[in-house]
Amino acid sequence: MQYHNKEPMFQNRNESFKRKYPEYHISPHHDGPNRTNGPPPPSRYDDNTDYRGRRSYNNNRPDFSNNNGLNLVYVVDQLISNPITRVRPILDDAYRAARSPFDSGKAVTSILALLGRRRRLSTALAVWDWMDNAGIQKNAFHYNALIASCEKMRNSERALSLLKEMDDRGVIKNDVTYSSAISACEKSGRWRTALDLLDEMYDRKVPRTVIVYNAAISACEKGIAPGRAMKLFEQMKSEGVKPTVITYSALISAAEKGQQWKLALQVLREMKQEFPHPNVIAYSATISALSKGQQWKLALELFRELESSSSSPPSVVTYNATINALEKGMQWSMALDLFEEMKSKGLPVTVVSYGSSISACEKGQQWKQCLHLLDEMTEYNVSKNVIVFGT
Repeated sequence: MQYHNKEPMFQNRNESFKRKYPEYHISPHHDGPNRTNGPPPPSRYDDNTDYRGRRSYNNNRPDFSNNNGLNLVYVVDQLISNPITRVRPILDDAYRAARSPFDSGKAVTSILALLGRRRRLSTALAVWDWMDNAGIQKNAFHYNALIASCEKMRNSERALSLLKEMDDRGVIKNDVTYSSAISACEKSGRWRTALDLLDEMYDRKVPRTVIVYNAAISACEKGIAPGRAMKLFEQMKSEGVKPTVITYSALISAAEKGQQWKLALQVLREMKQEFPHPNVIAYSATISALSKGQQWKLALELFRELESSSSSPPSVVTYNATINALEKGMQWSMALDLFEEMKSKGLPVTVVSYGSSISACEKGQQWKQCLHLLDEMTEYNVSKNVIVFGT
């Protein structure tokens, strides 16, 4: 790829650039280079090596700038598309192209955040090492961006080591730091560590926001600790932190996983008082909890309540949970009616839908219906799992 047709690396077209590339003429309006007759501007690299004499990550030096300054998206594209060993020379070139945003630390924060969104933790860690070599001082924004990358990759070990490093270097943690670290622990199944971090925030007088509490309650959900989740719920309200729809949904999911259908129903009722519009995720989780508690009538009642709402119609998960509740309640006819209703609305029917319907027919001794549903699964190329065959 040739880069000489791109804009030059420096946003300010200074005399240094003119001396290096005399073939270019810079317009007084800074519209970019208008090349006169003659060969392309000379590359500082040969075809095989970079400025240190090693093989170059591209045959010519890449252009990291655009009309607005440093093109960070392009820098990240270069970091991702080249081997990890090329991170240092790529960043060295970008640093030379625009020193100011790197010296302020903002460029590295953005690069780490972009790599995190693309789930490139190994590349982000290489950038992290480059910062030490380049003499760029690491601040809370840098740590937050890297810890967020660890959270996306479920790497709680690295996130926790970064928290310790912040203490060692005297970098002050904030609510964003803890939120990402708690979420990393939640996704890694370390709910007790997540709660320890929440307690540490209290000890260090770091404000505990609704985002932090939501992450901690979700951690309790993953750890099947509905009682602890409920305590956090009451604690956040006592601190004046207003629960959101996400808070209620996470708490209901915790109750569902802990087979506490009464608690799930209680939280849903409180949620409906705060947020009148039904939330399909919360309703689905509550119906699933009622299914586990053999409460098929209440489950069907909630389903119809959600169905009557125009703002949030039942999803595939809602249908499956309700069919499962009817199956457990030995209501095979109603389960099949709901299954047909689901298909008539054009919702994607899954192996879970078929499994619950077949199980309901089996409990109602409707073996012909079981065989019909099995044939239908074959016709629609729905894969059969062990549970379906077992039924």
